[in-house]
Amino acid sequence: MNKSLKSSFGKGQFNPYLRRSSAPHVSRETTQSVISRVKKLSDSQIVDEEFLAKRFIPELGLNDEILSEQPPEFSAHFGTGIYLWQYPNQLAALLVDLARNQPASTHYMEIGSRWGGTFLLMSLWLSRVSSQRFEQATALDVIEAPPLIRSLTDLETELGFKVVYLQMDSHDERVESYVANSRPDTVLIDGEHSVQAALHDHMLFEAVSDRIIHHDIASDALPHLAFFYESIATLGADRWSSKVFDHQYESVTGSFLGIGLLERKLA
Repeated sequence: MNKSLKSSFGKGQFNPYLRRSSAPHVSRETTQSVISRVKKLSDSQIVDEEFLAKRFIPELGLNDEILSEQPPEFSAHFGTGIYLWQYPNQLAALLVDLARNQPASTHYMEIGSRWGGTFLLMSLWLSRVSSQRFEQATALDVIEAPPLIRSLTDLETELGFKVVYLQMDSHDERVESYVANSRPDTVLIDGEHSVQAALHDHMLFEAVSDRIIHHDIASDALPHLAFFYESIATLGADRWSSKVFDHQYESVTGSFLGIGLLERKLA
């Protein structure tokens, strides 16, 4: 644990090695506030990477697990809001890229949605920036739907799109059928963190999706996923263009998380 992290936390305020066994409670009011905040962003704010990274994303609330890998300057936001398990600077770069390119996205799917924070924000963001009407967001995880995602099914009118939660393993044969039929065009893969699982999940969407986003591609804790992403990006260079959002924080010892975006090339 680095010294700046330890001194910033103080005594008894945080457990830097915490791994939750059950989902944190996220109130309906918190969820509604996030929906409203995303909708109220101005056109200039959705492409302002500094604003998103330093203010907007942290204020939505950050996760409080494995804090030894998290930048201590955001300690006031740990364990709050929607528990985003992201580096704000990495996520902000991805969001700005999506906002600038305005993808024709109608269906977002996330493999490994955990507490649902990233799922909510990505779904709202695509609904905001898509050049077509965004219609559906699907989350998949082996755990029971957390409070945040459960609340979304009652807020579809406010969201403006349908929400589906699949409590199953991505290896379940029903998932392959679901993907083939619903054809999600934008996907984030953050499930089981092995090369075999990441490859399996990637291949689920290889034929149907226009954007496949891989998580944890720049993490010292998961070096095999960095190798995996570089490999599929290189081997698939004739079909996919690659963008990497792997900005780190000087206050953290080591490199962590990381986002890789693969976009299908036009024929």
